[in-house]
Amino acid sequence: MRVAIGWMAIGLCWGQAPIAAPTIGKMLDASGTLRTVYGVAGNFAVGPQEAVRVISAACSAEFCLAKTANRIQGPKTSVIAPSGPALFGFDGADAVVYFPAARQFMRWHQGRLLRLAWHVDGEVLALRATEIAVRRDADVWVVRSDGSILDYLGEVAGPVLLLDGAALLASEDGLILRRPARDDLRFELSGIQGLSALGSEYVQVKTAGGSYALRTTPGREDLLLLPTLRGGRH
Repeated sequence: MRVAIGWMAIGLCWGQAPIAAPTIGKMLDASGTLRTVYGVAGNFAVGPQEAVRVISAACSAEFCLAKTANRIQGPKTSVIAPSGPALFGFDGADAVVYFPAARQFMRWHQGRLLRLAWHVDGEVLALRATEIAVRRDADVWVVRSDGSILDYLGEVAGPVLLLDGAALLASEDGLILRRPARDDLRFELSGIQGLSALGSEYVQVKTAGGSYALRTTPGREDLLLLPTLRGGRH
């Protein structure tokens, strides 16, 4: 595992993004502030706050969604939503959203939330379009929206994230990146509390001590430290 943060982080207190640096996605800091992350290969900087009091957030290559206390904020609009956190599974220009407190699935479509008549047994952990990772006792399964089983991920105690063509599993002492017909990739990291999609090639890994960006690009996988910022600082 390589953990790095380079020269682009200088000046982060002023919220200055590097000129012409690529955008890798949006991170949620420890105070619930959403910020764009810029940089390459672990040389990260963050932009100014874009949303505050955010509970959950995730991004695809096309767009990002953020969940506040009782709203979903999209690229151009926000709508009323069930209270509490949310899980996101992107599907092109749409997304499936799950609200654990309400045990309700909805679809984000053209700036609206449409109720879905889905029901699955177990604790919903992650979404990938119409696929759902659920925990039943200690076992984690991937099922369709009708409950039919697609895959078995094993006994997983920590968070889970479903990616395009892969699954990310958090154990007590690290991360497992699993792809079909390939050996698992393992990254040592303890105390993992949450996983969310930063963008199309990065995952934000939250721990009690900070956040990391896991690059998931095949052949270029790496675990990198993200800047530590608190809401209200620019």
